[in-house]
Amino acid sequence: MNLLAPDRSQPRTVAALLRVLLVDDDLAVLRSVRRMLVARRPHWEVITAPSGTEGVRLLREGDFDAIVSDFEMPDLDGIEVLERARLFAPRAIRMILSGRPHDSGPRPPVDIVQAWLTKSSVEELVTIIESLLSSSGPRVRVGSEPGQL
Repeated sequence: MNLLAPDRSQPRTVAALLRVLLVDDDLAVLRSVRRMLVARRPHWEVITAPSGTEGVRLLREGDFDAIVSDFEMPDLDGIEVLERARLFAPRAIRMILSGRPHDSGPRPPVDIVQAWLTKSSVEELVTIIESLLSSSGPRVRVGSEPGQL
């Protein structure tokens, strides 16, 4: 028995059990965004993947409430990661965190990408994750304090 692994046998109904997957090939951005999320919501479990391929592997193995992916990566781009996320984690919210605005190219399908943030607006990430989760149904009820229902 792995005492460090989270218990997935019980349904997650508390903000303290929220799991977020961050996918970005820029390790400095990955560390910075993770640090910001954990500082603002220390009760969230934030898992990181340094490539699209690694992100998909983690999606197959884990259970995530939110997936936040960089758009431009060398192996799989963010849209490809989120298309696969829709298969492996259909109830998770899916977001792109990119260095470029979404209006600078073709619009991704809304059933794949639910939000698009630029890296300059990363401070809004917590608010947007909580907003999307609260509007997506009863899976997770988001609060600002650990254990709050």
